[in-house]
Amino acid sequence: MSAGSVGLFIDFEYFVYGAEDSRMAPPPPGQLMELAARYGQVATAKAFGNNEVLDRLRMELRAASTEAILCTSGGGAKTKDVTDFFMLDSIYQTAYTQGHVDHYIVVTGDGHFASVVAYLRYRLQKNTVVVAYPDSVSPELQTAANEFVPLRRVEKEPWPLEEQMKLIRFVHTGESLGKLITVSSTARVYKSGGATEEERRDQIVRMIQDGVFLQRVEEQGGRAVRVMSVNHEHPLVQHALQATEVPGTGKNQE
Repeated sequence: MSAGSVGLFIDFEYFVYGAEDSRMAPPPPGQLMELAARYGQVATAKAFGNNEVLDRLRMELRAASTEAILCTSGGGAKTKDVTDFFMLDSIYQTAYTQGHVDHYIVVTGDGHFASVVAYLRYRLQKNTVVVAYPDSVSPELQTAANEFVPLRRVEKEPWPLEEQMKLIRFVHTGESLGKLITVSSTARVYKSGGATEEERRDQIVRMIQDGVFLQRVEEQGGRAVRVMSVNHEHPLVQHALQATEVPGTGKNQE
């Protein structure tokens, strides 16, 4: 690879949601900076997105020396359209004001970026690199670039056992109070360690798959509802609920 200055532009909504849609996680943002640095000195590195998605990995972005660009609009435009506008504007502004940038690393699979990538490549003679998830990248965008680098999703890390036990106790308490417990209601109401609702949902589903929680279908208000409960036969449930037992009775406190 030839040396030169590098510009890194990350569609952070695509980067995060594109992984979570497959119930996985994006790779560490630092890997994108490592990739960019292979082409030369990184002159600019920016991640574009809404506040919710930027907050997920804001510390990781800062550690990777990547600027988080909040994309908002006072109008009624869709969030993704606003993010695309901010990112496209930044790429064009960089091309106009920083002619020394020779390599453009664009992290997105969105076909809306095909035109700017082709412009950089053919009109300005820049080296363009598209980085995207192979199963969610526009063929037009991929063709427009000099290079395509596949982005690899990673497995989500399960919660620590102590956090899982807290969730077990939370569900058990709800059951004791006669509440209707579902995956959606638990993910919405339970708060833990800064996890998002979607991350909580994923963890609950994982614990159902592991047999920690059970599900059954009940009729509620004329419709079938998949109700969740703790599996008292599971060792982790037994361990989690030991702390709430009434001494000398072997029964759980209600």
